[in-house]
Amino acid sequence: MGNAQSSCGVHPEEINSLRQKTGLSGSQIERLLWRFNSLDKKQKGYLEYKDLLVPELASNPFGERIIRLLLDESQEERLNFSEFVIALARFSPHRKERISINNKSAKIGFLFNVYDLDRKEKITPEIIIAMLQALQPNLESEEDKAKDYVKKIFNEVDTDKDDNISFQEFMNALKDSDIVQRMSFNFLN
Repeated sequence: MGNAQSSCGVHPEEINSLRQKTGLSGSQIERLLWRFNSLDKKQKGYLEYKDLLVPELASNPFGERIIRLLLDESQEERLNFSEFVIALARFSPHRKERISINNKSAKIGFLFNVYDLDRKEKITPEIIIAMLQALQPNLESEEDKAKDYVKKIFNEVDTDKDDNISFQEFMNALKDSDIVQRMSFNFLN
């Protein structure tokens, strides 16, 4: 019985472990297995960058960066099924206080890492300008306007005035925001 697999091909122990780590239900995890298998076209048992470049992420200006962050967390440049579930659970609505993977602090931490391109644990004005230009390519022709906008952001957020936004400053800036809702999407229904 301990070696039995569920009807979806995953051991019940793995499903229970993922339920505890993510707060997702067993049926939600089974739906993610279906999605995982549909992305794993060559049935390798893991997903690489090219497998994860789905239209929803390919059209997102931050899509490539999000995929890179998810792969960086795996340490192997690929995600197995459990890592895939944990990665997507980060974007599920936060429902249980004991689950920390998708709470406000975790979502803010992930978002900070999206902006922290050089992994120096700070966000510079240049990084914000590059991100703004990725979101609105026409800003390149209006660089002064972008710099003024970034200056306003830094006047509000960079409380120690060192011309960098630290994680704590980023966290403080977003503490009253609806970031949990904005970084949540219903990928399971």
